[in-house]
Amino acid sequence: MRAESFFTLIEIFIIFVYNKFLLIKDGLSLNVG
Repeated sequence: MRAESFFTLIEIFIIFVYNKFLLIKDGLSLNVG
């Protein structure tokens, strides 16, 4: 496995987790507000 593809996977994973975090944060703020 090459380093480029490995870092691409990491980038996709980070973006995926970040989007999930934003969704959860929005849901929590909606529930609180």
